[in-house]
Amino acid sequence: MVGKNNRVFFFLFFFVLLFSIVVNSLNNNAIKKDVASRYQSELVYDSTVRSVDDPWYTTQIKNYVLGEGFTIDSSDPVMSVRRTPGYPLFYGAHYMLFGEEYAHKIIPYTQSIIFALSAVILGMIVRLITGNAILGHVLTFLYGTSLFFIGYLNYTITESIHPSIVIFSLYYAVRYFYENDNFLYRYIVLSSFFCAIATLTRPTNGILIVALIAAVLSDNRFNFFKKIRSAFLVSLTFGLLFTPWVIHNYIKINKFVFLEAYYESEPFGGFGAKHTALIDWWMSWGDPRALTLHGQISDDLSKPNPYRSIDSFINKQVPEYTYIGYSKDDLRNAFILYQNCANERIELYQGKTKKEDLESARKKWGPGVQNIDLMKEKWGEEPLECESNVASKFHYFRDKIKYGAPVRYYIVTPVLIRGVKYIFHSFTGAIASLNPADKNFSYTQYFAKAISYVTNVVLWFASLLYLFFKRPKTEKILFGLFFFSSFVFFIYFRWVETRYMIAAYPFMYIMSTMVFVSLWKTLKTIIK
Repeated sequence: MVGKNNRVFFFLFFFVLLFSIVVNSLNNNAIKKDVASRYQSELVYDSTVRSVDDPWYTTQIKNYVLGEGFTIDSSDPVMSVRRTPGYPLFYGAHYMLFGEEYAHKIIPYTQSIIFALSAVILGMIVRLITGNAILGHVLTFLYGTSLFFIGYLNYTITESIHPSIVIFSLYYAVRYFYENDNFLYRYIVLSSFFCAIATLTRPTNGILIVALIAAVLSDNRFNFFKKIRSAFLVSLTFGLLFTPWVIHNYIKINKFVFLEAYYESEPFGGFGAKHTALIDWWMSWGDPRALTLHGQISDDLSKPNPYRSIDSFINKQVPEYTYIGYSKDDLRNAFILYQNCANERIELYQGKTKKEDLESARKKWGPGVQNIDLMKEKWGEEPLECESNVASKFHYFRDKIKYGAPVRYYIVTPVLIRGVKYIFHSFTGAIASLNPADKNFSYTQYFAKAISYVTNVVLWFASLLYLFFKRPKTEKILFGLFFFSSFVFFIYFRWVETRYMIAAYPFMYIMSTMVFVSLWKTLKTIIK
């Protein structure tokens, strides 16, 4: 029977692999034939889908080959530390083996193989937990045909592989806790190894190490010394893999940076403390789209009405309930100071940016790059005095909302404004051919997006329900803690990008399976 079940998994591996390749081939063909530019996407070397985030992960190896170091931008030391090395090394291996063009042609297949393997392993996890191979087969099929993940397999960004690495970590953790009660240390070491790799690929996956340690310490089957040894092995394995990266970061910027370096100019373009403060204020009442607003405000400097975007934003997007202890005029004046500070930076750098610099930046980051994007505050540079002045204004507004309307600040905004956006969507944004700019959807597009939308909503509600179900404590901590902590982190500390939660989806598929199994057992009991 075991051999038969494994043959089914073997068949499902090739089915998922073929399905993902076909879906992305159809998507690529739609992009190639998109004469009317309805899908607003383009291909790199006719193979991978271009993303605005590509340069964060694909430039390090190119600079390394040129002798400028493994960095995004050799002129700014912090750019060696700005992204964790996982995906840049993965892409870099393809680049060194096959060259740039063939790296882009081969990497979608590599990523599809990794994804298909992870889908099978996810099914094996469920088989280990439930003892039901059929459930594992069904889950492999459902996960392996999910457009949530398949859409990213033709991109050169972290979302294409890091959920799979999380599954590899989870698989060995489940083997440690569930396989014949042997509790073999090698499994917890392997789980920690893949957890570290996943974190070095996407930093927020580090939440999994907390879940692993918490699960070990909570398991009543372990005596005190078993818990301590297991937790120590988890920490040691994780720490050993991170040590070279931490040393590298200290050498580059003389600071201990465990994951990535964030600083005042954190957003793309390096728009300074004023921009970070604008995001902080916007987060207190809504879902920030501050990069877009910054670009509009900066562009208006050269137009007859320099305050057009400022007035439009305040009048159309800022709700009346945000004015607590400050007025609309106060906010407008702060935005004018913001714009003046942006102009001060432009004047400071006037003549220092060359046409060749702009052409090089557009080749790397895309045609939307403007001169102001080159005028970024670099690591160690003395910020303009106006930056802190403008930042203090927006932080003042934020604090007024924070202390004047704490329920809105701590609950309504993060949960009911940002949180629901993670639940009610189809998660198909990565598939260009399903997202025409003119919103003129075909029946096929409607159907695919509707199925994905319903699937996503069901996964979310079932996963939230799981948190209240009676399940073994260790299991709930291992699966529920990562899911819940990731959700809380993103709704409180980041603006909404649904892809941020993608690593939690394997957990959601497992938790949803446990919920449906429990409900089915309850229903059968009631019927009897």
